[in-house]
Amino acid sequence: MPVKKKCEDKGTHECADCSGVGCGKCKDTGWYMYDHNHAQVCDECCKHDAGWWDLTPSHYGYIEGEDNACCKAGCGTMRRDIPVETTGEVVDK
Repeated sequence: MPVKKKCEDKGTHECADCSGVGCGKCKDTGWYMYDHNHAQVCDECCKHDAGWWDLTPSHYGYIEGEDNACCKAGCGTMRRDIPVETTGEVVDK
C-alpha cells in the first residue's frame, strides 16, 4: 500500500486520511468505481499475487522487447512498471 501523507486539515472535513480508512482510492475494499457503472480492482493496493498474463502483440500495452506481463488480478499493472530492488526481486508499489 502507498504511504499515506498526514492530513493538514484534520477534523475540519471528511477525507480518507481523517476517516481512518487505509486506501483512499477504494476505501480498503480492493475495488473502486471508475465510472457510474464499472468497477475495477484497485491498482493502489493490489498485491499482484494472482500471477501474470503474458500479452501478445495484438494486445494494448504490448511493447516489443519489453516484459509484457500484466497482473492477473485485473488491476492493470504491467510487471515492467513495478520497481525492482538491487536483489532483482519484484517489490510492491
